[in-house]
Amino acid sequence: MFRLFTLFDFDTAYYIFLGIKLLSLFLLIFIWRVFFLKDEVDALFYPFCLLAFGGTIFVDLYAGNISIFEQLLIWSGLLFFQKGRLALFCIFVGIAALFKVFPGLFLFALLLTDDRHRNSYLIVSLALVGAAMAASALLSPGLFTDFLVKAGGLDERGIINPSTLALSRDVMESLCTKLHLSLPSWTGTGVFLLVCASILSLTWFAIKGKLPNLKCNPRVTVFLLTLVYALVLPRFKDYSYILLIPAAYFILKQPIKLNLYPSALIIFLMFSPRLPPPADVFYKLSQQYFALILAFFIWGLFLYSIEYGGTGFPQDSSKTYGVPPHHS
Repeated sequence: MFRLFTLFDFDTAYYIFLGIKLLSLFLLIFIWRVFFLKDEVDALFYPFCLLAFGGTIFVDLYAGNISIFEQLLIWSGLLFFQKGRLALFCIFVGIAALFKVFPGLFLFALLLTDDRHRNSYLIVSLALVGAAMAASALLSPGLFTDFLVKAGGLDERGIINPSTLALSRDVMESLCTKLHLSLPSWTGTGVFLLVCASILSLTWFAIKGKLPNLKCNPRVTVFLLTLVYALVLPRFKDYSYILLIPAAYFILKQPIKLNLYPSALIIFLMFSPRLPPPADVFYKLSQQYFALILAFFIWGLFLYSIEYGGTGFPQDSSKTYGVPPHHS
């Protein structure tokens, strides 16, 4: 696909690529605005999109990555998921998976639906994505092997890759250094797996156990899926946080009754450079992982709202099939 750009000189190809990205960004924000956020949008929505999570949209535009295209495919798929058009959901997510692999995990959202064909959709979709990747390996074995080797050897951390795995490793290594401890090298990965298990179990309980009994908008399920995806991926780059903009905007607009003192105290302490060792580790890491910390905070707000009533979420009378039914 990208070979088409080689038909032009560099400057022409650059502006064509940038123009397509900007058009894709416009379509992406249009999908958020019209189909997911609807009446919640006000004049601050557009500046919020540009500045949220450390200006993640600007990061992608500057880096020249394909994240905006990936996000457009994912959110198009989630739109069809919400509307119960599961075949189209699988197609869009499957195409996104051909670019970045990990979006294929969204296919497991089919297990949350009540559609009697959900298992068939999942198996066929995974098989087709796997077949496409196998074809890629057969056609370009050298490039495919090089991709796997480099992907497996990446250990990016900090502000360019604020993922839960990277933070878990940095926290454990920093604490071991501060406390003069000697722990196995896999300790950080073990902590990451425990955190992921907690995220998945808590979210599963919220979606399957709590949401069906609340007067909540079914979009909440979709937003939770994007948050879980971001929090459990072993690698989640700074430009990938585009995915979380709708969820963050949505929950921050809701009238949530919350005692801010405990969370505010944690935030003030975390960003204090005067913490004594080994707690000063968290101050240093908070600057590198602020986008991830925000993502955990947004996820926590969703779970808190669901646990303590969920009535702050606006209702939606539209008929949906792709998410668990939300009875009013």
